[in-house]
Amino acid sequence: MRRTSAACLLLLAVAAGGCGASSKGGGGDKVSVKPGPPLPITAREYSFNPKDVTVDTGGKPVTFNIQLNNGGSITHDLRVERAGKEIGGTKIIQGGQTATASLKLQPGDYTFFCSVGDHEQLGMKGTLTVK
Repeated sequence: MRRTSAACLLLLAVAAGGCGASSKGGGGDKVSVKPGPPLPITAREYSFNPKDVTVDTGGKPVTFNIQLNNGGSITHDLRVERAGKEIGGTKIIQGGQTATASLKLQPGDYTFFCSVGDHEQLGMKGTLTVK
């Protein structure tokens, strides 16, 4: 069961200034990145930007680092799961705050979401692909 008060994290790494591709989509950008510095993700009512992330690791496990920036006015967090199993994420933060987290991930498909209240059902979710 998802816990709204647990500290969590998702965090994805990008090469400095190095997104391989990006395109606007409804509710947020799609980005392709290489492992590197923390990937900034902005949370607002009720979306993430970017909301679709692909990390090219050459098929190897990787430690992802994320920097969640709460650009909204209410609390948010970012949690990661795979096949219905929660892996980790950031702590819940107030509007205007930032949280970071690191997570070791294997190649595969993941989802990330805000576990606060009904935020996920209101659209605060995204996809993470490690390849």
